[in-house]
Amino acid sequence: MEYRVIVLKTQTVIKVIGPFMRSSIYTVSSFLKPLINNSAPSICLDIDGLSDEGGNMIFYVGLLNAFKKEIKQAGGTLCIQASRPKVKSFFQKYRLDKMFNFIQDKQILIQI
Repeated sequence: MEYRVIVLKTQTVIKVIGPFMRSSIYTVSSFLKPLINNSAPSICLDIDGLSDEGGNMIFYVGLLNAFKKEIKQAGGTLCIQASRPKVKSFFQKYRLDKMFNFIQDKQILIQI
């Protein structure tokens, strides 16, 4: 799993790409530290590139929650972009879409 980051004037977009790794949940804090820089960040996490092979989708919640916690502690906001039907239906089925701020318009994200 890898992150691709683009910093805009008002928002940072993080694209998560590749197969999910459980250990990545524990490295979110160190990954975000340079991006937060003691300011209230506005971050949009694009998880469409994250592979859902092997039934790891439940661990997405842990990853998203780790991002949300770190960003909230810095006084920032997090939005999540997930347009793949399988991912969207998973979050809706378990009402997890209420825990996070999901956006529908992929056009606000920059293609990297």
